[in-house]
Amino acid sequence: MQNVTERIIEEKEKGQQVVVVVSAMGDATNHLVQSARDISLHPDARDMDLLISTGEQVTSSLMSLALKERGADAISMTGWQAGIQTEESFGNAAISSIDLTRIHQHLQKGKIVVVAGFQGCTSSGEICTLGRGGSDTTAAALAAELKAIRCDIFTDVDGVYTADPRVMKNARKLPSMNYEGLLNLAKMGAKVIHPRAVQHAKEHQVPLVVRSSFNKEEGTSIHHHHSVRDDSSAIGLTFEEGLSRVRLYSSDGEPLKSSALLQLLKKEEVTIKGNQVEADGSFTVILRNEDLYQTLSCFNRNKEKIGIGRMNHSTGLAAAHLVFIDEQSADQFKSRLSMPTELTNTDLWPFSSRPEVYSVLVDEKQAGRTCQILHDSCVESCLDLQAHIN
Repeated sequence: MQNVTERIIEEKEKGQQVVVVVSAMGDATNHLVQSARDISLHPDARDMDLLISTGEQVTSSLMSLALKERGADAISMTGWQAGIQTEESFGNAAISSIDLTRIHQHLQKGKIVVVAGFQGCTSSGEICTLGRGGSDTTAAALAAELKAIRCDIFTDVDGVYTADPRVMKNARKLPSMNYEGLLNLAKMGAKVIHPRAVQHAKEHQVPLVVRSSFNKEEGTSIHHHHSVRDDSSAIGLTFEEGLSRVRLYSSDGEPLKSSALLQLLKKEEVTIKGNQVEADGSFTVILRNEDLYQTLSCFNRNKEKIGIGRMNHSTGLAAAHLVFIDEQSADQFKSRLSMPTELTNTDLWPFSSRPEVYSVLVDEKQAGRTCQILHDSCVESCLDLQAHIN
């Protein structure tokens, strides 16, 4: 916190007006969630939002105190005090509007405004949170409304990398990229920034800089300029574990209607990680392990209606996602796909996740090795074509 305080004061001393958005410290949110679960098996969503919003409020208060201790004039604010209004959707609300009146008043008085991220208030006075990573969203939304000259996202890595540098050897930092590239990475699970934050910045053309809270290294600049790149180059790799695969076969030999199957799962609120119509007419869906039982039950209940015959499933799977700058780049890669020879004897199951992504399933035991090989052969080799700031 002292290190962050110093960075804030440096910006203020440059003559800037500064608004700081903070998240909860460390595992504070996890501890609050666990406290609720220790008391209630099925905690009420409204009570949960009221509870977990306090983590950011603690940080904002402490940050304001730390700034004042250094001689700076600061004021802490909750989300609702900062004028952030959300839709009424506990646990994953979207920001509907921001009233900047109070923030402007404090900025005009020369204060550093410290806002608790991740939260807002509905028109009826209910506190709602924005989902995990929501402080990023708060920062980008405020930057857009304030017409900020830039929005710095401070995190525990010093920029956007081609893969998570904490687990992937040879992951390299990208000095710059455009909004589309970062949005694609964020949607596929890159934890460096929340997708909603990128979307806000993109829509309002707010320059982003992703940088470290712990050092003053140059971060990654995100802007609207198109990258200088080869159309076949991947920009990064993400991966996720704890996945299952369900494969469905038709009962009458006719192709299954994938739209009807996906609609069933949508009604069940099952998150689909990917799907694929196979060459033999069967249909495959990829989902989280925790959703497997619900999915199988749903298909069993509706198998006669939809024409499902045989089903099989497998668990203990992981997905590697090669992320491209756009759909065209991904299509060109897929059209001339040649798997690295090191993966010849590895069981890989390509599937469709997003148009700008090439995804493969692999056994979790092989995930680390597979991701490293894919990264080194398909991402690392293209780094000389990464984005540049004009």
